[in-house]
Parts: sequence; C-alpha cells; structure tokens
Amino acid sequence: MCGIAGAFGTTNIKKLNILQTLDLMKNRGPDFSDYYDNKFKKNYVYLLHSRLSIIDLNKRSNQPFRINNYIITFNGEIYNYRELKKILIEKKIKLKTNSDTEVLLWLYIIYEEKCLDLLEGMWSFAIYNNKTNQMFLARDRFGEKPLLYSNIDGNFIFGSEVKFIKSLSKKNYQINNNKINNFLLYGYKQLSKDSSTFFKNIKSLPSGHYIKISSKKFEIKRYWKVNSNINLKISLNEALEETKKLLNDSINLRLRSDVPITFCLSGGVDSAILASHTAKRLGYKINTYSIIDNDSRYDESKNIKKIVNDIGCNYKLVHLDKKNFLGNLKTTIEYHESPTASIAQYLHCCLMKKISDDNFKVTISGTAADEIFSGYYEHFLLHFHNLKDDKIKSNREISIWKKKILPNIRNKFFRNANLYLRNSNFRDHVYDGYKKNSFFLK
Repeated sequence: MCGIAGAFGTTNIKKLNILQTLDLMKNRGPDFSDYYDNKFKKNYVYLLHSRLSIIDLNKRSNQPFRINNYIITFNGEIYNYRELKKILIEKKIKLKTNSDTEVLLWLYIIYEEKCLDLLEGMWSFAIYNNKTNQMFLARDRFGEKPLLYSNIDGNFIFGSEVKFIKSLSKKNYQINNNKINNFLLYGYKQLSKDSSTFFKNIKSLPSGHYIKISSKKFEIKRYWKVNSNINLKISLNEALEETKKLLNDSINLRLRSDVPITFCLSGGVDSAILASHTAKRLGYKINTYSIIDNDSRYDESKNIKKIVNDIGCNYKLVHLDKKNFLGNLKTTIEYHESPTASIAQYLHCCLMKKISDDNFKVTISGTAADEIFSGYYEHFLLHFHNLKDDKIKSNREISIWKKKILPNIRNKFFRNANLYLRNSNFRDHVYDGYKKNSFFLK
C-alpha cells in the first residue's frame, strides 16, 4: 500500500503544499517519500510517492522512478514481473533493479497502453513523458488499488486518497449530498455504480480504465472487461483439477515478496483454503490473524483453532473492542473521508490495524471467493433457475436445499426456492428496504 499523488495543469503548486501532502502520504508509505516536478512551457507537472517497500527493498527502487524521459509513481504489485522481465531481457534491456516498478515502466515505454494486457496484479499508477508532455494513468482490472482525481479549470490532480487531492489543490471541495442520500437510501451496493465520490468534483477512475492527458487532450478509456467463456462440456474431475491448478498458480504469484507475509483467517472455507494450501502444499511457515466476536452467533473461534492446529501455523485472535466502537468507527470514517460501507469494512480495518501494528506489510485474504465460487444464498436460487428444464434434478436439489440450507436463511427473499423461477427479472432484494428508507429522506 504505497501512496501516489500528482498534478498536471497550469497551476504552479507551492513546495510547502507538496511537502505537506507527502507528510500525509507517509501513513500509506512510511519507508521513503519524494516527488518529481517539471515545467513544460506553461504546463506544470508533479508526481509524488510514498513507499511501502515490498519488492526489492533497496533504495535504488525508490519512486518516483525514472527511465530516460519517463517518470512513474506506482502503487500496487505486478505479480508476474519475473515472467515479464524475461521479455525485457530478450530485448537486450539492462535492468538496474529487481523491482516490479522498473519492469512496469519499461513495458509501458515499449508497448504504451497495450502493456496493461500483460500485467497480472493490482495497480494504480501515473507515468509522465517529459519529452511529449503527456501523462498516462491506469487502474487495475478489479479496482483493488484506488485512483481518485479532480479535473477543474485545466488542472488535473490525482491521488490514492481524497486528502491528497485536497492538500495539493488547497481547494475546499463541497460534500456530495446526493451521494450521501443514495448511500442512506440504497446502501453500499450502489457505491461503485458510477465514478462519483462523497465530494463534488472528485471522481474515482473506474476499474479497468486508463486516462491519457496532455495540454490539449483528456481521454478516459476502458481497456478490459470480463470475458465469460464457459465450457459446458468439461467434466467435474477436469473442473476440479483446473481449479486446483489455477488456485496454486494464483497463490504462488501472490507469495512473491521480500518481506514476511501473513494471512487473514475467518474460519470460513475461502481463507482456510488459502492458508492451508500455502502451509501444507507449498511448505510455507505462515502467520494468521482472525477477528473474534464474543457474540456466539458470529464466533468462529472453534473453526479457526481447528484450522491452525491442522496446518501448524502461528496465529493471533483479535478480539473486538466493543466499548470503543464509536471511537474506532469515527477514526475509520475520518481516515477514508467517507462513510463506512458496511460492518465488514469496519471489522477489516480493525484487523488490518493489528496486522500493521505487528509490522506485517503484506496480507492475503479470501475476499471475493464467495462471489467467484457461488457461496451466497442467492446463488442457490439462480442455480434452481438454470435447472428449470430438468424437473428430476431440480426437485432433488431443492429437496436437499430445504433440508440443509433453508433453516439457516433469514432473508425473506432467499427463503423462496421459486424466486427466479416465477420471475427471472426479480431484483427487489438488491436494494432491500429502500422504499421504507425513502420516507426519511423526503
């Protein structure tokens, strides 16, 4: 989690503003911070970076990083940088570092925006060419790394956080009341439906998009979207073997780090698989961290202890401090300068704080596994809809669902096995309760 920020436009930003911004950015990158500035005719350019050292801890990899006319500020990690380095070596390019940053910049120099097709990882970065006076910014395919920006009166300012943009611009951005009302009305599920933020004139670059900017041009373009190519002829065993291979390859790539790695362990299937595979199949000695709730309905400590005993790892149980809930919540909101999306985000922040306090820089979690592997109650109902033409199989699986799953479901919509069979376009559950909530926002 490095910090990046910068500006491109007609405003000459004072050095004091830059230094104040770098000071704010240290929370994201405490290991090193610096900036690049340039004037091209009437245009001013600034690139700021605060480093959290993960790959190649040597100072030679500090940022902003420069190769000839190209300068980069980069947050994230290119997991397949070792494989991509081979492309550069074949082109007789002599690398000066062991970092993914240098590999990324060289790939952009060679392929420009097409380099994004080669990358496996998470990223937000800005690259400036001081010969052509052009800047290129990009965000990873799933929006794992933040990239916020403001583009007003010929001045483009970007950053990992809203506060960086405020600090560089010294503008008083007004609160986006419409965004707040929509959040109160529809909940967290609408937060990423567009590029707006909780501040007017500050936007979030959508995942899978890039920006090209010069003194005469500003362009946003989507470079990637999901390609769902489903093979219905594959057997169950073939699917299982391919899943194992993909999981193994994915974990192996993400274990590339020059600092120790820890794992989040919830007690559920997803995080347990990641930790277990790493410890038992790949032979790593790992550390795990788990949130423990004293409420018996949400206490998964028994599952967690079974897992850690099985894989023989070091572990820490982080007990929730409910007495200071409001204080911690306020701190989280003030840091992100936005409402907390859900209680899950709050819990995640508590867990990350403990991990950071113990000086771990890299954490692997099972986030999004439920979406990928159909782990939510709604997915059963979608599956029943897909089986609607096979009555025998449909009845058998619904019968099993009623016995094994239904007793655990509280949501009134998901207790109905025929929900999508009766109406395949049903979507009232997405913004559950918004009609009642609208009464309070009139």
